[in-house]
Amino acid sequence: PEDLNYQLLHGDALWNRGFQRQAKEHYEEVLKKFPNAAIAAYDAGRHVLDEYLITRDRKLERRRAVRGFAKKEYDHAVMLLEKSLEIDPKFKDAYYMLGLAHLEHKRVGGLQRVMKRLLRSYPDDKNAFLFMALSLQLQGKLIEAKDQYEEALAGMGAEERAMMESVELIAPKEIQAMVEKAGSVGSDGSWKESAALTRFWNQRDPLLLTESNERRLEHYGRVAYANLRF
Repeated sequence: PEDLNYQLLHGDALWNRGFQRQAKEHYEEVLKKFPNAAIAAYDAGRHVLDEYLITRDRKLERRRAVRGFAKKEYDHAVMLLEKSLEIDPKFKDAYYMLGLAHLEHKRVGGLQRVMKRLLRSYPDDKNAFLFMALSLQLQGKLIEAKDQYEEALAGMGAEERAMMESVELIAPKEIQAMVEKAGSVGSDGSWKESAALTRFWNQRDPLLLTESNERRLEHYGRVAYANLRF
């Protein structure tokens, strides 16, 4: 009973077996017993958010009732994640999960505010810049989003940057081969964009007179959302 890790694992086991009600009751007891454990509030919030996403996405006839239930789950998840941050303001994963909750509930401004809070604690956090950029992009503030994406990219290692810039899923095979042949990771292990990759994106820029390449930003946005969600 005094082992926090065991108690959290038991909550996971209950939830993953489909006993959500019992899992919630268990987490409530864990939070009472370990009131200063940020991970306990985070774990409970993470599971409630998962349930919210499942409920929200269900295609049932009584959609109004489903939406009402989903709103309660969203509010509950936010409360638990905020509690986690109240206990430990440096808990990065809680910021990410809280930002996801707001984004999935179509409160883009909420995601933005959470990332600003995270950046106050971690001014160099590349994920915070990445998710801040996503929020600005969804608000149509593309120039600001571009600046934030550049901050995020600058903080990535060459391998991370290569994954972020990969066009494997969107380019024809012959163009993929050209981009890969040109290479983008230097001999010293640093990132240096190849002319082939620059040309690929320039050819797909829908509005050449604007300061940003909207199609490339859309690509970054999809990767950012995947990182935040999964």
